[in-house]
Amino acid sequence: MKRNSRCKFTISEELKMIQLYDNGLCLREVGNIFNVTSTRIWKILKANEVKFRVHGEGTRLLYEHLNVNPPDDFPLHLNDVFPKLISVFLLTDGYMKKGGGIMLISTDETLQRYFLTLINEAYGLAPTVNSFMKKGKETIVHSTFAFSNLLEISPSYNTYPRNCSMEEYFQKPQPSLAFLENEDIDLLKEVVRIAMSTDGTVNVDFPHNSIYPKLEFSCAHPGLVKDWKRIFEKVGINSFFIKSKVTWSKIRGFGIKELKSIQRFAEIGGFIDEVKITGKSKYYQGIPKNNLLNFILKLKKESFHFPENLTTVQKHDILRNKLNLEKINGPGRI
Repeated sequence: MKRNSRCKFTISEELKMIQLYDNGLCLREVGNIFNVTSTRIWKILKANEVKFRVHGEGTRLLYEHLNVNPPDDFPLHLNDVFPKLISVFLLTDGYMKKGGGIMLISTDETLQRYFLTLINEAYGLAPTVNSFMKKGKETIVHSTFAFSNLLEISPSYNTYPRNCSMEEYFQKPQPSLAFLENEDIDLLKEVVRIAMSTDGTVNVDFPHNSIYPKLEFSCAHPGLVKDWKRIFEKVGINSFFIKSKVTWSKIRGFGIKELKSIQRFAEIGGFIDEVKITGKSKYYQGIPKNNLLNFILKLKKESFHFPENLTTVQKHDILRNKLNLEKINGPGRI
């Protein structure tokens, strides 16, 4: 049955068009499926009184590789401060684009899910179709309201000079964590977990053939890295600055080697569960960060030692193989 005698398509076909559009396909893509122009699809949707999306609102929830269910340890109890958690993502692995674009750059699916859940819960926004589909690493949402609201939290999310000199850059508004200065410890714990999950690393040293964990947080902005260090200290995690000859500011971030501080990080939950080590690690790529951290702490507590005369590579191989054979469950958050 057709809507009327002038219609080329049946009602069921038109309903399919509406469904595809609602799921995120643009007019051109729907038209390609039915072998008609995007203008024809627009007229059909208009006749069915479909509410059209404005530019940038096309959802991509239909793509199977994007599961936007929140991670198991998502902090629903912090719902009143979700915009501040979004700001933390933007000040680590994120970016704000002119015109209302709010972007997370991450290859980790768990971090994508966490970020998208925050965005949806805080502003009712769905992700827009973008280069994430091709590169597998960028998520963008568009909203002038959310954009303005987030700029009220931090004056800027530009954490390094872009197409300008350092002198010009520092004359502009600078990113800041001042919005966290008076927050309670529950929020700060989650902030530290997000920060370490996005820009933090876990590794291991082998002093005297034993095992010792080490953590590092990357941030080259000279003001922001001091803010981060103070936030970590409020949670009970001490650190030391790391300089660099290759970063734009000659600062790389800070390291955490005090065992008490590393144990404290594990106590508050460590990294966001299931966030994996990236390809930058030649030994532990694809292993959840918490698994490696908790396994190292376990072996440290057991006073584990390697046999004599092993190379560093051999020690990493043994550690990785032992980790793959044993399921490690981290301590609960406090």
